[in-house]
Amino acid sequence: FISGDTVHRRRLCGHGTFDLPGVIAALRTAGWRGPWGVEILSDEYRKTPVRQAVADAFDTARAQLAA
Repeated sequence: FISGDTVHRRRLCGHGTFDLPGVIAALRTAGWRGPWGVEILSDEYRKTPVRQAVADAFDTARAQLAA
């Protein structure tokens, strides 16, 4: 079962209720040193021009990883 939120209403990094800083900290504590990826699945995000969408994803992810 995939909820509507999963494919239609995700938000940019740090803009939702998910404890992203906590997950990042836990993964780093566990030794994760690999790449990070951003997956935004939302109707609103799909309407954003590609250059702006990529810039927004990068900026919000970088801010979360730097925190």
